Amino acid sequence: MKKKLFIFLIIFIFYFLGNQFVLAAEKSIIKRANNGDVEAQYELGIMYFTGSEKTPQNYVKAAEWLQKAADRDHAYAQFYLGILYNRGDGLPKNFFKAAEWIGKASESGLVEAQYSLGLLYRDGQGVPQDNVNAYKWVNLALTSDKLREEHRSVILKTRNELEAILGQKELTEAQEMSTIWWENKKNRPADSESTNVSVD
Repeated sequence: MKKKLFIFLIIFIFYFLGNQFVLAAEKSIIKRANNGDVEAQYELGIMYFTGSEKTPQNYVKAAEWLQKAADRDHAYAQFYLGILYNRGDGLPKNFFKAAEWIGKASESGLVEAQYSLGLLYRDGQGVPQDNVNAYKWVNLALTSDKLREEHRSVILKTRNELEAILGQKELTEAQEMSTIWWENKKNRPADSESTNVSVD
């Protein structure tokens, strides 16, 4: 009996201490975000975007914090803000704003955003339907050496589908656009690139 009670107390203490640690971490992020720390603003936005046992999902609050970080050129915040606009979660559904924010994240080199922007161009969602630009952005996403194999295969399939639609002249144009983007990127400050592509 004493052994069971001891085990119960140990579990209770670890659970209690774990909860206290999580609460302290959340308070720290909130304080840093309120003080203008762009990374904390992004983290807080993602906490509300995904939700957890301690932080209920709240797309309105996610949008608020992601907007603050996105306005300060945080590429991931720009991407997730675009996702919220695209879905109409926490913000009015607006494909044009979705494409705008996802486009900004794409220009910074964020692979998830590049792939998503390619899909937006392919589908004409928030941007004019344009298979050449769709190919350009999907191709750029595919060139990352940090993609997981399962994501690479999905992106490659999309690029192959676009390639089959394009004529040779359009395909050459799209490939040249990709090359020009890479050449211009060499002249820009280093951008972060994701290793965590979501293609669902």
